[in-house]
Amino acid sequence: MAVNTLVRRKDHVVVAENSDVTGFEQAIAADPSDPEYHNNLGVTLNAQGRLAEARSLLQRYLRESGPDPDSLATLAVIETGLGDTTAAVATMQTARALVGESWKKSELEARIYARSGNAAAAVAALRPLESEGKLDRAVLRADPAYVPIATDPAWVGFLAEGSR
Repeated sequence: MAVNTLVRRKDHVVVAENSDVTGFEQAIAADPSDPEYHNNLGVTLNAQGRLAEARSLLQRYLRESGPDPDSLATLAVIETGLGDTTAAVATMQTARALVGESWKKSELEARIYARSGNAAAAVAALRPLESEGKLDRAVLRADPAYVPIATDPAWVGFLAEGSR
């Protein structure tokens, strides 16, 4: 089943299938000055494994729109995928600095690890939230950020702990 993304900007609407970049490319052609289109296309290209292109688009988005934790988290995953761990760590630190509460920093870190396919690190980042009462496994199960690790035994076991 295809998942569509509805993108609204100014006087036009673009519906882009997440697996197809054409809609976002059309949106950029219609309004190249809108940084949100570059962000959406970058996220889509990342999902397709086109990491160098995705990195360039997300960096442009961040330059034009300013930093936001979610886009920085995606960029950190892309940088990891490209083998630039120094940049990925710096990007992750910038993202964490933007998030005020400590539990939100742990959640952001877990999402970054999940998006990069590292279930053990995602679980380790979430463990402190249990003692703070900030962990809801039902929400984690439904969160698309954790799809890349959905079948990993470490993740499956972690989620199962809550149903015991």
